[in-house]
Amino acid sequence: MRMKYRPYKEPEDVLMVGDIRRCTINGGGMIETFYAAVVSVTPDSVSVKRLYKEDSAASRYLIRDVAPTGLEYAMFVDTRITKLSIQIVGRKAGKLSKSDLRNIRK
Repeated sequence: MRMKYRPYKEPEDVLMVGDIRRCTINGGGMIETFYAAVVSVTPDSVSVKRLYKEDSAASRYLIRDVAPTGLEYAMFVDTRITKLSIQIVGRKAGKLSKSDLRNIRK
């Protein structure tokens, strides 16, 4: 059996709506890391909804199906949209299901 040489390809990391991304913000010497769901993408910025472990506002949407998201446990989606620059958004952790994406866009 012959083995073919396949050169290493850099994985494509294209920003898409519905992606779960790990974001890192360096604000005044304090580094904050969190997961976020991508809601919309423009050439210079990304709109995301932040994910939280607990629901302190009692109005956040709960993502129950964590298998496709790449998360270890169910998380709550924030109701407000945050605009971030593309450099802050990190690697893809997973993807939201279509039904979850429909529910968080409301």
